[in-house]
Amino acid sequence: MKYHNKVERQRLARKIVLGISGVLGVWGMVSAPPAQAQTQAPKAGSAVAPVQISRDAQRAYETTRDKLVQIRTLLRNSNTQASLGSGFFVSKDGLIITNFHVASQLALEPERYRGVYVPVDGKEAEVELLAFDVRNDLALLRVKAPAVNMPQLDFRDEAKPLARGERIYSLGNPLDIGFAVTEGTFNGLVQ
Repeated sequence: MKYHNKVERQRLARKIVLGISGVLGVWGMVSAPPAQAQTQAPKAGSAVAPVQISRDAQRAYETTRDKLVQIRTLLRNSNTQASLGSGFFVSKDGLIITNFHVASQLALEPERYRGVYVPVDGKEAEVELLAFDVRNDLALLRVKAPAVNMPQLDFRDEAKPLARGERIYSLGNPLDIGFAVTEGTFNGLVQ
């Protein structure tokens, strides 16, 4: 997809914002109730043991890991990191969605900051800010030199909304602690 003008980019950004508001396809991939997560009791004098994730959460991780990226904002003059967050590919030609608060410095001071994304293989590459929605805390980025057929997360079909009580998964790289999967339950949209 090529977006030659501002209007086309804005239409895409609106579509992506609405698609995200309607919840991503990966979140609704589990149709049967997931196996219950089990915890291990910590041993006396030891740190708390990690919680085992369900098979469904593990499958969500395995099928999305290559589509999720870390977004870094760097100071141009020193190449030092100013902010960090998560993002994900939404097109095969290198469009990435992230939060506005992650990419805000690219919008507010583009002469001072530059953006990069870091995929699973650790090879960082430049991104540019195309559009943002401050109210919904979303930003649309584009890889400056995308590879062919980049991986992408698919959006959930609008005709199949999530039902209350359906399992959902939050995937990302918060606070640079590594890739994380959090399981939860969909309780409906806030009106």
